Amino acid sequence: MQSSFGRTLRFSARALGSLALAGEMTPGNKQPVRSGAQRLKDPLADAERQEERAGAITDDAIVLGLTGAFGSGCTTLADGLADDLGFERIRVSGLIIEEWQRQQMEAGQGPLDTPTRTVLQDIGDEMRRERRSYWVERAIERVDAQKSPVDHVVIDGIRNPGEVEWLRARFKRFFLIGVDAHPSQRWTRLVVTSEWRDFTKADFDEISSRDAEAPEDYGQRVQQCMDLADFLIANDRDYQTARKARHALLAKAQDFLRLCSGPSRRPSDQEFFMHLAYGAASGSACLKRNVGAVIVRPGDEKHIALDRDPLTQVSKVVGLGFNENPDWMKPCYLHYEMCYRDIWRKATWEASGFSRCPHCGGNAAHLKWPYRCEGCKRSLLHSMFPERAMTRCTAIHAEVRAIQSAQTDLAGCHMYATTMPCFLCAEEILQAGISHVVYFEPYPDTDAEDLLRDHGVVIKRFEGVKSLAFTGFFGNWRAQAEAQFAMEA
Repeated sequence: MQSSFGRTLRFSARALGSLALAGEMTPGNKQPVRSGAQRLKDPLADAERQEERAGAITDDAIVLGLTGAFGSGCTTLADGLADDLGFERIRVSGLIIEEWQRQQMEAGQGPLDTPTRTVLQDIGDEMRRERRSYWVERAIERVDAQKSPVDHVVIDGIRNPGEVEWLRARFKRFFLIGVDAHPSQRWTRLVVTSEWRDFTKADFDEISSRDAEAPEDYGQRVQQCMDLADFLIANDRDYQTARKARHALLAKAQDFLRLCSGPSRRPSDQEFFMHLAYGAASGSACLKRNVGAVIVRPGDEKHIALDRDPLTQVSKVVGLGFNENPDWMKPCYLHYEMCYRDIWRKATWEASGFSRCPHCGGNAAHLKWPYRCEGCKRSLLHSMFPERAMTRCTAIHAEVRAIQSAQTDLAGCHMYATTMPCFLCAEEILQAGISHVVYFEPYPDTDAEDLLRDHGVVIKRFEGVKSLAFTGFFGNWRAQAEAQFAMEA
């Protein structure tokens, strides 16, 4: 029998059809994104989709994609959606394992143990080389082959922006949920499993780097997928049991599912001010990453709504900034015609005489940019420049620009940043007296977070509706409220 929790989260596919998502330029990947509103209202939308659907998935189907780094909890959430809410679940990793087994049989090697994650990454990249949407197409084909109609689908394991683009073009009711967890928490979860027992923390960091931002456009680019998400869930807690973790993730997803079926609600402070931060980020012309930051002064304690999050106060924006070169200096794409850090890293590599891969000992002398070992496939740029040569970045960071733009004392203020501040920015935040930092994308160097926490700054991971979907979810609130509270004749 279905639980009361499951009944609470049941929602109508037809109701979801009225939802319209706003489009934007995504920071870090300045590609125009077709919103749900555009997909639903554009008269050419059906023509742009592939051939008329004839499979099991209905025209009104709700198709959810889950993206996030391994160990973040995507599979746990997918299991909950399937077992408690009746979603048809399919895992991309399962399809890749099937392909690996097929290759083993063709090579006459017979059944073997489960392949390593690196092997699965290689196979995933190999099949996406010609068509980045290859794996999600296979996933949809698998569901479509069923005999009974399917109106709720969850795809676990979205790892390339091309997969998101294909699904958004194919289904007018496709939505992407990002599940994130701190790297230290992910490692704690994974190291106790049989799959990871022979791996070191350094192995984890290297595989994570490839998973997050591969240099090839057909590779795994989970961070770009997170940028494209409609809704974000932070999963940093240790719930002790899989059952508790599943119900906790479903509870966090409940708000999003209710928004999908309406009615709308007012955005939380996190959602509102992070939306402003992403708007600020669009002012950046950086070729590598577009970061925005907003500084907010909280209202008086007497204005706090007791039934809402403590951050929800009558607040005032006092500072705003985005990462960019100094005002007197042209952006890198105009001045250097490429990123200055890349120029410096390439010159440093060529002058170093780097000849052997430090991981597998393979020949590295002949490698060209971006210097990925042909043997173990690891990034040698990451090995030589673990901090990605950030000290050679010519831009003033968004957090510093936001502090500089403020014409007031910042003691006790809150900062909303699209990326966790770096160590140098953390020093500026402490100097300014900022008391809270809310961020979305983690920073590779965790020392900055440790520094802030050690000195009393409250750090929170952003959760909620992403800027990409902000207008679609919250833009209709006034019309709904007006109808609800209209004066009777």
